[in-house]
Amino acid sequence: MNTVKRKCDILLVSAGVGAGHNQAARAIIEGLHLAAPHLAVQMIDAMDFCPRWFRAYYAGGFAIAMTRLPWAYGLGFALSNRPHRPGRAISERIRLAFEWASLARLRECLGSIQPA
Repeated sequence: MNTVKRKCDILLVSAGVGAGHNQAARAIIEGLHLAAPHLAVQMIDAMDFCPRWFRAYYAGGFAIAMTRLPWAYGLGFALSNRPHRPGRAISERIRLAFEWASLARLRECLGSIQPA
């Protein structure tokens, strides 16, 4: 589990689903350290604050979808991605409600952090 300093200048929240999100966050942190070494920068992984079953579902489901069922992942994305239509698809609203409930500990953590 990530430990979070209660005071920092910049906090990056990433998600350990695959390698891309955390890799991008680390690259941003590296760039910030070079550009502004005086800033206190840290990263937390949102998955560390989720219940274990949610991590398995979310990260494991993503890995399986991308490696074994890419067509199903593409179909799910197409059904829920509605940038050209008003409102959210019912599947998107259900997913967001499910994620909101699973991220309660992350919201508590973020609420306790005070920017420097």
